[in-house]
Amino acid sequence: MFRSLGIALILACACPAQDKAQLNGNFNLDDLRPVIQDIQKRGHAIAADDDDKEMIQALKEDADKLGASLDKPNLDKTSITVLLYYRAKARALINVKKRHDSQPIDEVMALRVLTDLNTVIANDVEAPRWGVSAVEAQYMAGSVAKTQLHQTSRGYQYWEACAQRQHAGCMNIMANARLTGVDGQKVDIAQALDYHARVFETGIRFRCAGSFSARSIARIIYFTGVRRANDNELDWVLRADGLVDQLEAREHQRGQCQRYGSAIEEFLYRMARGTKDGAILSRAMELPDTTQARRAVLQYLSGTMDDSAFQTAIAVKNDPDYCSVYFYATWYAELTNKRSLAQQFFQALSSHDHSCAEEIFYADRKFRFSAHSAADGDIGQPR
Repeated sequence: MFRSLGIALILACACPAQDKAQLNGNFNLDDLRPVIQDIQKRGHAIAADDDDKEMIQALKEDADKLGASLDKPNLDKTSITVLLYYRAKARALINVKKRHDSQPIDEVMALRVLTDLNTVIANDVEAPRWGVSAVEAQYMAGSVAKTQLHQTSRGYQYWEACAQRQHAGCMNIMANARLTGVDGQKVDIAQALDYHARVFETGIRFRCAGSFSARSIARIIYFTGVRRANDNELDWVLRADGLVDQLEAREHQRGQCQRYGSAIEEFLYRMARGTKDGAILSRAMELPDTTQARRAVLQYLSGTMDDSAFQTAIAVKNDPDYCSVYFYATWYAELTNKRSLAQQFFQALSSHDHSCAEEIFYADRKFRFSAHSAADGDIGQPR
């Protein structure tokens, strides 16, 4: 449900601080701050689907500027690490843009990215003022290996390594892999719970990651039946809300961390226990960024939209909420004993088998839509 491969992995944690970093003689990394900021700006433009026709050329020029600085004599290890990291990021984003524009990936460039990142990883330098560390390099390298070079096992090696070093993004990726077995990964639901519990313990350090993991724990408990001592799905979704409260208070902005989804899940967990609390949905309706699809789900669950109107409202091509919308619809239809409708929603969910893998897993595991799901009940029992 909370996926962040590709662009998101490459953009992660790249927030250079405003402090000056005098590194070697007359060389000042601050002089390259505009270059680094441009790399970040271009990356966010890709994420926002902006049509920046000059992006590839601009990123090439940024990478070349960083490369020229790498040729300066007597650079220390920190200087080299920061320059390599951002050159790798610029080149990785060039391939992200190419893929976004349906152009062939430059595999030679992707291999050069991994070469740079491997050096960053080997240097094991922490440069928090520049958002650079070995674990951030592992996080990005996993995405490049998997999505640009199609070296899936190599990608997971990077992610598992940084998950072991408590990187929230990597732990989330590995938790999903252990939960669903995506990409041929070993299924271990108990380990998925462990990963998510560790991410939750980071609080709001990684913004929404802790909240998302708390919600994932709730879903694992409810949809698989695998739990640890004192685990309760409703408690976990309320813990997720508690973290969002902290984040919203810090940033003075409502509707953080897909809060509408947390509200829907709380409503459905309570409904499964025999209580329908419409006030939860009413509060969610008032959140900012309530899209047509999100509003339709809220209206459908509250009983103000019928089946036919709802199906029409959510039939939007390429809706970013597609997976969650059809997942919630499947779940609600099951709770209201509309099995045939639930199967229709699940079939629509399954048509996006790659992007909706987590939602498909949960729904199939709980509601047994396919033959194989009835035979996996012994997978991932608590250790």
